[in-house]
Amino acid sequence: MFNPLDIVRPSKLSNPFIETKTISESGMATFGDVLKNAINSANSKLVQAGDVSRKVASGEIKDINQVVFAWHEAGLTLKMMRSITQKLIEGAKTLFQTNI
Repeated sequence: MFNPLDIVRPSKLSNPFIETKTISESGMATFGDVLKNAINSANSKLVQAGDVSRKVASGEIKDINQVVFAWHEAGLTLKMMRSITQKLIEGAKTLFQTNI
């Protein structure tokens, strides 16, 4: 019998800010490195979702839940990147409008 609770669950949601590989001389990751890793993570999520979609279309994968989850995760990652970008733009505008 089919149990809807047995649907494939993600073992771990990735956090793009933890996967910092480049470290500056001070021993801490720079803001540019963190942002680059986050953008690379968003791109890899989109590529993975496309790969899963192709595999379902070709019949390699039978579980459509994997496709839905992959695209949902990619969408959330893109929304996060868009909100970070908006906050960076707002911060730059505020900085440029500051009188010295």
